[in-house]
This record gives sequence, C-alpha cells and structure tokens, in this order.
Amino acid sequence: MESISSTAKPAVSRSRWRIHLILITGYILAMGLLGLGRRGSHTAVLTQTVGGMLFVCALRLLVFGLVFGLACIASRAAPDGLLLRWQGKLKPVLWGAGYFVALRLVLASLIVAIGIGLVATHLMSPDSLKDFFSANRPGVEIDCATLPGAHRIDTLTVPGLDISSTVLRARARAGESLRYLTPDPVRTYIEKERLYRE
Repeated sequence: MESISSTAKPAVSRSRWRIHLILITGYILAMGLLGLGRRGSHTAVLTQTVGGMLFVCALRLLVFGLVFGLACIASRAAPDGLLLRWQGKLKPVLWGAGYFVALRLVLASLIVAIGIGLVATHLMSPDSLKDFFSANRPGVEIDCATLPGAHRIDTLTVPGLDISSTVLRARARAGESLRYLTPDPVRTYIEKERLYRE
C-alpha cells in the first residue's frame, strides 16, 4: 500500500485570531463613536464637491485597509483561513445568491410583520401607515417642524427629475431637447436617426 503524506498546515493560535477580531471590531466601534460624537454637529460629514467626497471615501478605505492589514499580520492567517482563495466550485456562488435573496425576503417579512403589528395594536392606522410609506415621493410635502427633534433637522430641497422612457419619447416626439437627460451618444443617435418622431 502506498502511504499518503499529508502536509498539514500549522494552526493559527487563538490569541492571534483574538487580536485580529479586536482590531476589526475596534475599528467599527471607533467609527460608531466618532459618529455619535458628531451628533450635536450641524456640519456635513462629506464635502459638497465630488473631489472632497472621493478624498473622504479614499481616506476611510485607506484607514480600514491599514487596520485590516494589521489584523492579518497579527493573526498570521493563511488565505484559506480568511476565505480569500477561490475554490473553483459553484456551491459558493449558489450560497451567495441564496443569501442575497433570503436576506431581502427576511427584511421584507420583518417590515410587513412590523406594519401588521403597528396596525393591530392601534399605534398606527392603515392610512397613516400608507402615508408613512408614500412619504418622500414626488409631490409629497413633509412638515419637519412637527417631527420630534425638529431643531436638529436640516432640510434640503432638490428638484426631482422625472426621467423615464415615456418622458424621453414624448420629448423626442415634440422636438424638445434630450440634453442632460440621456448620455450624449444616445441623444445624438436619437436626434440623427429621428427616432420616436412618428
């Protein structure tokens, strides 16, 4: 009989994994505490410019990358231990898709159960529940002064853009401009081929 030699990898000690867990959890808690510290502040977390937002996002990703790198160095984990190596099978993809769908079904069921509970306990009427879910849609005005904590609410009114294929076809049929409503190559093609004119 031929002997099977196994090349067992040395196990990573539990204390190293604890360091890994503490670093990652510490990062998440630190970000949460920083957010709570800004509670009384009325300044925006992100800047008003695209460059500023990209800088803030890049900075956050860099800090997280450094913390995650330190955690990996501390735990001395192999790629298999971090589940970074692709196993080349379909099973992980199916599990991921199942998780994706199941999570949304559970959340939807939870929202429905909460709604039913609110109506059953008479904390909300069906009409007020309907109003709650239809708020923040085009044509809905919200009086923030009546909300709890109104002194901490800053409102921002932005124009809503009603862009749909029906609107675009109607504008093209009427000879109106589609500029800024579609990408320039699409707009140019529609105008050149005189689409939707009949």
